[in-house]
Amino acid sequence: MEEKTSFPYKTLIWALVAVIALFVFKEQLQHLLTNAEEFKVFGIEIKASKEQVNKLQDAIISYETKITDLTSQITTQENQIQSLYDVKIQLEKDLAKCPSLEKNTLLFNSQLNKIFENSDEIKTKSDKLKNVEILKRTK
Repeated sequence: MEEKTSFPYKTLIWALVAVIALFVFKEQLQHLLTNAEEFKVFGIEIKASKEQVNKLQDAIISYETKITDLTSQITTQENQIQSLYDVKIQLEKDLAKCPSLEKNTLLFNSQLNKIFENSDEIKTKSDKLKNVEILKRTK
């Protein structure tokens, strides 16, 4: 008696269905397996878990809050410097009336100019920090 072996069509069909399902749900399976999220930090793409991304985002929000606080402090400082500048102009007018105070006024003027320069440097650094894009999620 000769046994007839048949081709395992049922097994082949299930394997084919599994391969098709893998291609159809490739992104979902990949996301499920890796549980990672893509994001950009300083323009570099990184994959990390959602928990790590959220921690990084919280740190960035804290950093942005510090920058905002620094900006408000700079605005306050600029207002105070403007007030000093107004006093300087008034003192220069008064100096014209009293030449004996010229040496002290020149010293005051040089120190005030240093304050102006330092303030401009701080403002420039703050503006650069505000314009840095740290985190960008790609999905």
